[in-house]
Amino acid sequence: MKLQAENITKICNGKRVLDHISLTLEPGKIYGITGRIGVGKTTLFSILSGQAPADDGAVHLYNENGALEEIFPGHICFPQDLSLVIQEKGHQNQSMAEYFQELSRIYPNWDNNLANTLAARFLFPPDKKLGDLSKGMMSMVTIICALSSKADFTLLDEPEACMDSLSREKFYHMLLEEFADSGRTFLLASHLLDELSELIDEVIFLDYDDKHTLDCGHIRLMENTRRLLARSFLISGLQEKVDAAVQGYEAYDMGNFGRSKSMAVLLKDGQELPDSVDFTIRPLTLQKIFAALCSEE
Repeated sequence: MKLQAENITKICNGKRVLDHISLTLEPGKIYGITGRIGVGKTTLFSILSGQAPADDGAVHLYNENGALEEIFPGHICFPQDLSLVIQEKGHQNQSMAEYFQELSRIYPNWDNNLANTLAARFLFPPDKKLGDLSKGMMSMVTIICALSSKADFTLLDEPEACMDSLSREKFYHMLLEEFADSGRTFLLASHLLDELSELIDEVIFLDYDDKHTLDCGHIRLMENTRRLLARSFLISGLQEKVDAAVQGYEAYDMGNFGRSKSMAVLLKDGQELPDSVDFTIRPLTLQKIFAALCSEE
């Protein structure tokens, strides 16, 4: 199956939050998506999962034969923020086991054994009340629910929020285990790109089209992670040497430090790095690539 968004546009309070977003999520891949705060990542997830309508454009699901399929909860999981579930639905006294049972009625492929196994890894007793969970614990429960849904496409919006480094490592391990076992497709929104760089097959950068009004969120870049990292470098040295070296390249200013300057360079097909002892060249991380793409303002 593949999930395809075509020209998705969303307007909220007169602001064009998303502007003609088109992307395709292929089966058996882990995607990472990032962007500035407020650029529309959560809105995009809500539209992809059918929890919010688009003002223009459409989301389609195609089966293995290329035929259009109707979208059901078993196809896409975008778990609700657990704190909102507790506040809006008054589930403070509901146990985790009862919450899992409720979700099993929503997701036809729900795996309760997996949910209980993952909860045990986080040392959560089944009778733990939702109202007694800390913010970090709520993030963990949301992850458990997403993985246990067994949905073909699983969307997680900053799943590592409020989690400590040990808990994040557990999450990454559980995600890879489930991915290896099931071949499901995952879309993760995160600001911790460098932690995810070994996990994600493709990276998506969202940005504003209009930096002054913070309007018109669009896809700035969508590329295979390994290919992007392999063609992205930081060139540093004396300003005049660096300026001369990056002529003819896709280059972004990363700042001056006295007489020194750093430029990010993204190689195009057929290009090679300049060769000189007058400057240093280092690989860029995903975090630095995203910073570079946002530096032109």
